[in-house]
Amino acid sequence: MLRVLLAGFMATWFLSGGVDTMEAQAQAGQTEYDARALRLESSWGFGKLVRGREGTVIGKVGGFRAPDLATAVSPSREAISEAKEFKQRYDRGNLALVGGALAMSVGIGLARLDGVDANVLVPAYVLAASGTALVTYAAVQLNRGYSALARSIWWHNRDLRK
Repeated sequence: MLRVLLAGFMATWFLSGGVDTMEAQAQAGQTEYDARALRLESSWGFGKLVRGREGTVIGKVGGFRAPDLATAVSPSREAISEAKEFKQRYDRGNLALVGGALAMSVGIGLARLDGVDANVLVPAYVLAASGTALVTYAAVQLNRGYSALARSIWWHNRDLRK
């Protein structure tokens, strides 16, 4: 049965003339938008800020680093404002993430020690809870920072001439 079905598909393909090839379209001249538009491409947890049709990498986002986005989006006031918000929230979020992860790790490590009395156990739990709260705060800041990054790119691309 499978052979009959496959033979039917092949016969239909041959009788229809195979696959049509499309004529190549001539590329239009590169506009300001094509040359200067920004986008964010992700790769294994990191982001690359890319400009134009050619994909020139302007900077990388992730791993506790962020490009100076304000200069990349400089013609647009709204984009610059959003870029500054991104940088501020991104830096604040990364700092809180490191501090919170460290506090949470130390607190959990102290609480897991054998033979720990209440004088150490209570502060360890408080340290672990404080670290968890700080990591949550960091996640909120990073999320808002990435939203500001998206708005900054949008404002920049919106203000380009097509």
